Amino acid sequence: MIGLLAAAVLQTYRTAEVLDAGSPTVIVQAYIPAPLLSAREMATSRVLSECLLLGSREFTKYEISRFGSQAGSPPKVSWMPDFIKIQIAAPAGGLDVIFTLMESLLRHPNLDPDDIVKVRKDLSEVARTPWQEALVPQVLDYSKVRASDVRETYSRLFKPDRILFAAGGPLGSGELARAVAKHFSDWKPAHDRWRVADVPPIMMSERNNPVSSLEFLGPVLLSPSETYSATLLAMFGLGVGKEATLHRIMREIKGWTYRQEAVIWPTLDGWRPRLILLREGNAISPVLARKAILDDIDSWTDASLVRAKAMSQSALKGKFELNPFWLDDSSPMTTSLGDRLSWTAYAVLVHGPTLLPSELAGTFDSVDLASFKRAAKQMIEASIAVAINGK
Repeated sequence: MIGLLAAAVLQTYRTAEVLDAGSPTVIVQAYIPAPLLSAREMATSRVLSECLLLGSREFTKYEISRFGSQAGSPPKVSWMPDFIKIQIAAPAGGLDVIFTLMESLLRHPNLDPDDIVKVRKDLSEVARTPWQEALVPQVLDYSKVRASDVRETYSRLFKPDRILFAAGGPLGSGELARAVAKHFSDWKPAHDRWRVADVPPIMMSERNNPVSSLEFLGPVLLSPSETYSATLLAMFGLGVGKEATLHRIMREIKGWTYRQEAVIWPTLDGWRPRLILLREGNAISPVLARKAILDDIDSWTDASLVRAKAMSQSALKGKFELNPFWLDDSSPMTTSLGDRLSWTAYAVLVHGPTLLPSELAGTFDSVDLASFKRAAKQMIEASIAVAINGK
């Protein structure tokens, strides 16, 4: 029994769990959705995310940075264009200790004006790699973000009925629900404030270095659907490993350098397939690149399907380092407890299938060659071409 208060709290908060009795650590994540932000709001949410670990009413910046040292992992905030994720780890048995800090970060962040000025300056000066720019191509102007903007965005986004809590590790029955109830049952957030309408963020179109990039941005994958598994599997055929289309066509035949990969990207609407092609040199023709990829798909054989299934099985079971699934913008998914928890939490966040990675891999078994090729072609044909030209 989790108790009446805990049960009532679960009517407000969404939760997700990954039970791992043998883990020496426990991890808690909080997801804060930030959908459909304007250009100014998106820049503000990024500044806000960077300020969360700089101090709260109950904890100093130093205390926050030292938290989790025994678990070997300090608190981390990940910013994405449409959500923010906070992750805190502690030794097994430390769930309530984690929630004490999580409560402070979510409910009482300092959001100090001096910190905001420094973060704004740091973000404006940070140098991103061409790959990082391709992954998150939104152009954000941090110079106009004010302390009042940050506090207003905080009040609008950080609300009990919007946050998802996830916990992983050696957890007892009902332990997560009780922790959420203890620390958040009395949270009464401020009302929404009126905000000025703004324009959506623009996408980067050129960069001051010789690397050009082209992306084929596919439609969001809605599940369950007839093409869901086939399209995910097709991404392995298109852009994972040396036998994939992108490597063979762009690197071996055309002699491109730099990086060409398939990425399966998390959004609040669901997984979004992306083919990202970078090369040193002039702008890449979307028409010629799309035709080259479609022509290669026509040449796929049963061997191509077998290879894609084998690679997907290995990647989703953690036996292969090349994995197209990303859970934030830091790196592809691994088999760590934090990433396994993020996988499960993300499925709950987007109301998607709560399949484990290995279970998702099992759905690929029924995909035949015709479906495999058809899904790949449909993804490429329906995709939007996004180019960033080098100089």
